[in-house]
Amino acid sequence: MTVQTTGATAKKGDMRNRVAVCVCAYNEERHLPETIKSVLAQKYNDFDLIISNNHSTDSTAEIIRDFQSKDKRIISWKPERFCKSIEHGRYVIDRLRDFDYTSSVFIGAHDLISNRYIEALCSAYQANPGAAVVVGSGFEIDAEGAILGEWPPVVQLKGGIVNIRPWVILQTLTYNLTAFGLWPNKIREAVRIRHECVANDHLYTAEASLHGDIIVEPSAVIYTRRTDGAGDWGTYFRKHISDDMRPEIIVADFEKQIEWVRHINDLAFARYPEAVKNINLACAVGAYFTRYGVGSMRMVNGALEMWLNSDSGRNIASQLNAIGRQVRMP
Repeated sequence: MTVQTTGATAKKGDMRNRVAVCVCAYNEERHLPETIKSVLAQKYNDFDLIISNNHSTDSTAEIIRDFQSKDKRIISWKPERFCKSIEHGRYVIDRLRDFDYTSSVFIGAHDLISNRYIEALCSAYQANPGAAVVVGSGFEIDAEGAILGEWPPVVQLKGGIVNIRPWVILQTLTYNLTAFGLWPNKIREAVRIRHECVANDHLYTAEASLHGDIIVEPSAVIYTRRTDGAGDWGTYFRKHISDDMRPEIIVADFEKQIEWVRHINDLAFARYPEAVKNINLACAVGAYFTRYGVGSMRMVNGALEMWLNSDSGRNIASQLNAIGRQVRMP
């Protein structure tokens, strides 16, 4: 996918120690100005703000240009065509590989960050230079900015048994605040988005956990805004993946997720006997299915039943039943 770019960017070879703060925007005229202001108010100044405008039909483009005229750190990207939100995020991640930013942070185009957000994340990374990701804490806010509640804390994974980290992440993450953390470029280079599918951010983070610690810095606070349709699987699916809600489309998406879980399991247990690999695959798939699969497939009548009756569904059910028999108390 080709790009349109305005503003100065850290090209490969510049070797500048800058953070890329990335915002993917589509029709965000209501909240984008406040989001931009929260980034420009950072105590840490060594960053560029990259806003990728996904062919908005409102005044989003004009808002970006207005802020660009006042601050040279703001850079505007634009995909070749309109794309769903997961494809848009993948476009930005892939595009970052052409530049020399040492790390990157993603925030939503309607979200806010505390004025020491980047500073706190960078300081925590300097104290833990081998980390895969440094993540803060989060609150959910409404359209007017009032706090609705605090997001569950991210599980810090520092040291310990590396192989089980993906399982821990798949089991425990409710809202993936880790996706909003500070990602060193070496991790973004090592981990690729394998599929554009629901919950790919959780899978991306799970694979990243094999490359280093997940560090939590609570003083870095992000405020994520509840938007229309929040909590509704159907709205979420249409926004991120597809307008087509047929059961076979839902099942195909889940199959992509399962393929990624298998990929992560193969990486984590590559040196272990096949029996151990299979046991942990069943555990990881079971955790993932319980946490994400049931909710996503129940959004369309018949999708869950279709998957359970597929070869893949029967195979995974057999694996989970086998594990159940092994761990059942006498």
